[in-house]
Amino acid sequence: MNTPTLMGYSLRTMGIPKELISWWTFQMGREPHMLGESAERVIETIEYAYFFFDDNVPIAASGLFGARSKTKECLRFEGTRVVEVGSSVVEPTYRGRGLGKRVMKECVEKAWERELLPVGVSSNPIVHHIFESFGGLSMDDDQRYQELRQQLCLCEQVSPDCRLCPLAERGGWIFFPHARQRREYSDFHGL
Repeated sequence: MNTPTLMGYSLRTMGIPKELISWWTFQMGREPHMLGESAERVIETIEYAYFFFDDNVPIAASGLFGARSKTKECLRFEGTRVVEVGSSVVEPTYRGRGLGKRVMKECVEKAWERELLPVGVSSNPIVHHIFESFGGLSMDDDQRYQELRQQLCLCEQVSPDCRLCPLAERGGWIFFPHARQRREYSDFHGL
């Protein structure tokens, strides 16, 4: 294995090559904890993506998607547009090297750079650990985020039992760009 190289793609400026979208959607379909996404759905909602390559072969990816409600409206929170960090995959032989964490973190930082509010939705404890490692905070037990969590839920019947639901325990995550905002969150919760 060589040292993987990181490449970012903006759908608006340079597009994402179709072969990368195909590889990515195939990888998503292989993961039991993910909803398989069609290439059309990824292209429709993706704003930015990061990929790791080894000898020009994709080995990891994560994306920044415009967060939408069930009615397909762009979500806003306190006047800021919300984007979701998600669809993160790493080839099995490359796991455990921090590539998934790195591509997710790059997405969060890109959102901050563009003055967007990044959120994550996962009920997977491994993903929770990754989110926490770069400042992600659970939206649990904070009334300020309850409406946002409900808007992020795309289920026909809102159910906290859904494995991909932001209403599940520790299912919805928010990322603040500044330490001050994280402190305010912690102070508010007595953490």
